[in-house]
Amino acid sequence: MNKITLFPLSIFLVFVLISCTSNRKEFVLEPGSFVQFGSHQWSKESFDCNRFKYSCAVVKLDYPKAIFGDEGVRSNINGKIQSYVETELAKALTGPHPSGESVTELAESALAGYDPYSEKSIAELSIFGQLLFRNKNLIKLELSSFMKNNKGDVKSNRSLYTFDTQEGNILSQTVLNNGVPKLAAISLNK
Repeated sequence: MNKITLFPLSIFLVFVLISCTSNRKEFVLEPGSFVQFGSHQWSKESFDCNRFKYSCAVVKLDYPKAIFGDEGVRSNINGKIQSYVETELAKALTGPHPSGESVTELAESALAGYDPYSEKSIAELSIFGQLLFRNKNLIKLELSSFMKNNKGDVKSNRSLYTFDTQEGNILSQTVLNNGVPKLAAISLNK
């Protein structure tokens, strides 16, 4: 290229760089404005499980967990998820509910209490969840459980939770029912 072409091109590039840097906005993470979810997965069968000889117990966990974002919001959301999972696992325990145990320890206790000859013993327990909806104002989660005993009785549970992203609090059914116009405005404000 010749000098006549390079000079206007360099001036244009300098102008573009200056204008881009002056319009740049600093990214600030507002409380609750962004919560990233991961998945907590765990699966195990009862000790010495051989399905061809006798029945055995299976516990499967696969539910969302808030892993990034405002600490208070994550703590509130994960606390509610943890409470649901612990409650469902406690239903599978044959003895008293041990306090202070982690989800994994509760699942291990449910497996340890399995009796292949008892009709009431839990043969299968699955707890799973998914993120249904998220925008800058609302997070909607579904948590479900499926439990089957040796007799073949099946119990299932499904819970839906709507959290506000500013505090991580659950919006009550009254707020959801009475505030439909406001809720619609919030949910459409992406």
